[in-house]
Amino acid sequence: MDIIQRENKFFLQLANGELELTEQQVKKRVERGDKLHEYLQKLEQKEPEIPVREAVPKSAQSFITSGKYFDNLIQEFEEIYRLSEDKEDAEQKLIRFCKNAINKLYTDRKNPRTDHVVIDYYILSWSRVISFIQSLANKEPEEAPANTLETTPASAPVMTPENLVRQLLILQLIQADGLFPISDALQGVAHADILQLMSGVLGVSKDYIEEPLQQSSAILLKRGISKDNIAGRVALLEELDQYFETLPYPNIISRVKLLLKIYREHNP
Repeated sequence: MDIIQRENKFFLQLANGELELTEQQVKKRVERGDKLHEYLQKLEQKEPEIPVREAVPKSAQSFITSGKYFDNLIQEFEEIYRLSEDKEDAEQKLIRFCKNAINKLYTDRKNPRTDHVVIDYYILSWSRVISFIQSLANKEPEEAPANTLETTPASAPVMTPENLVRQLLILQLIQADGLFPISDALQGVAHADILQLMSGVLGVSKDYIEEPLQQSSAILLKRGISKDNIAGRVALLEELDQYFETLPYPNIISRVKLLLKIYREHNP
């Protein structure tokens, strides 16, 4: 695909017409093309040398090494193709590079001093690379239209009541440290608004968090402690203690450690 300039404007020539480009888009395409050309030149310098025929047969290690070369080459070509803006152009250039290598091999094969068995192996390997490049178009995911703002929402993870209590404990702890909004009548922020905000953060309905929120509040306020729930509360606070220890919130860390001390020493 060629880019032409007409009346101080740039146009990309397509098979069925032309597409106007901004100057920035032209620069990006030129940069991509230069990088691809430079990369292909480097690969040409890395081409495996054709071994000269020797009286002693080559060991299996020779074939293993050359095999790794082509495996690495396939990975590099896939990366080039994936990052290319013009997939069709990148495919054509990569295939052309492979065919040039094959043509060179056929020329080298005419030399009686070269090892024809290994040359044939290299020809087959380059053919394998071409087949791989041609298959990349089928592996590419369909891109969404650039002008659409609609996205498919990801499925929300299953939130068990225990996990919900843990998440709400985290929110309430950072809320107490001034890192999450609280209800404020003077600002017109009602408790229902905070519930709605929490439900949006956790990806669950507002009605679903009311009971777990009461449980997390009871843990923080040390209410309703019994022999049946104290072990579970200690385990949950120990988990939060490890979690916040990795974060720069000393006030929250101190509060969690104090709660742990109180619960461990409590005898209901």
